[in-house]
Amino acid sequence: MNYLTRLLFIVLFFFLSIGKSYASDDLKNYLLKFMDTKNYPYHLLNDEYHAYVKSEGFPPMYFNKRNLRKMMEEQNTLISNFEVINLTILNSFDTEFFTSVIFECDYKFNIGNTNFNVKSFFHTIMEKTETGWIVIFDAQSQ
Repeated sequence: MNYLTRLLFIVLFFFLSIGKSYASDDLKNYLLKFMDTKNYPYHLLNDEYHAYVKSEGFPPMYFNKRNLRKMMEEQNTLISNFEVINLTILNSFDTEFFTSVIFECDYKFNIGNTNFNVKSFFHTIMEKTETGWIVIFDAQSQ
């Protein structure tokens, strides 16, 4: 390969990696919106949204959009000092109409005088729209 061809590949790879980084940052910022328990973005959930939550020591829980809102409102009366420590995207995949993402999130909060540190894993499927993403399904384990 000559010098010019190698240089072209390096420049192309550089610009592709920058685009991927920006896309990853956009996705991470989008997902962080769902960690804001006080201002949860229900408008970014599809009307047919469903979730499956598996917590160690408890039976699985199932939510639709309405049930999730009710649970979050009750939860917000109990917890304080909620803070996301880290959100890491482990994998994401795009098709023409959907984005699938697997990520982990470390967060802490208080219930009364008890401190909790939690690591959760999420599998989220989002529909692409003209204005961004709308979440259609979440599976969470902790």
